[in-house]
Amino acid sequence: MAAVSNITNTNVTLKATFDTRSMASSAVAIVGLISNSLVLLVFLIRKELLTSFNLYLANLLLGNILYILSGALFDIVSGLYPAWWLGPSWCIWYTYGIWTLAGIPIFSHLSIALNRIWALYAPLAYRGAQSMKASLLVCTTVWAAAHALSLPIVVTKAVYYSDICNPNAEESQFLHVWELLIFVVNMVCVSMIIMTAPLVLCRLQWRIRVMAGNDPLQRPRTEESIRKLQTVVFLILTMSIFIFWTPLLFALTVANFVEVNAELISGLAILYNVQMFMDPILFICTMKGLRIALMSLFCMV
Repeated sequence: MAAVSNITNTNVTLKATFDTRSMASSAVAIVGLISNSLVLLVFLIRKELLTSFNLYLANLLLGNILYILSGALFDIVSGLYPAWWLGPSWCIWYTYGIWTLAGIPIFSHLSIALNRIWALYAPLAYRGAQSMKASLLVCTTVWAAAHALSLPIVVTKAVYYSDICNPNAEESQFLHVWELLIFVVNMVCVSMIIMTAPLVLCRLQWRIRVMAGNDPLQRPRTEESIRKLQTVVFLILTMSIFIFWTPLLFALTVANFVEVNAELISGLAILYNVQMFMDPILFICTMKGLRIALMSLFCMV
């Protein structure tokens, strides 16, 4: 049975219903916020862990945190009440979160996937070009791309629409077209991430054969070091993106043409946000140095 609480905004009393879906959304957001914050804190404290590649991971964690604080948490609030009651300033922050900051994790995952392709298929060029400055440039590009893609929607809604957070607010044809563009770009990015998986697997298989050769004693060690630290991690990360992100992005794209059940969208949104706490958990499970640093942090506390 749903619990109900009342919140009064001006002269209107709004009733919030806390059901299973809202509680699941809250749990996912809170766990994601804590897990991403802890791992990012470890990266910042232990400077030796913040390598040129791990800077990509830290950028992803930062994107997850900001999206949860702006989009995911306020999306829960938006779904609890029949009307927006937090005022226009928070509404603009929420709009910025669901359209701009939501793109940071997607573009960050794409940058990680392309980085792996580069490292495996052109290792000499990768070692020569990869540096903290290069990683910082890529991370900055991720943020610039997300803002360039979505700011037209955020600015238009903030300037021309006074009731943009009302679920029943009417939008112009321009906004519908631009929203469709964002959904399509996000779907293309996710598809590119998924398509890199077989390329990485094929290349790793080739490297295993080359490195192991015909030495039966070296082959198990080679397979263990490469498969466990790279193949399994990348495959799980890619499959989790396919499972958690693709359904919502596909449904939102289709919703621009036909009506899609709102309950279905809400459920898929929860699934989408699960990826936010899967990222730090996968990093912890696969990076020994990160696990040791995290345990040291807890021991200090």
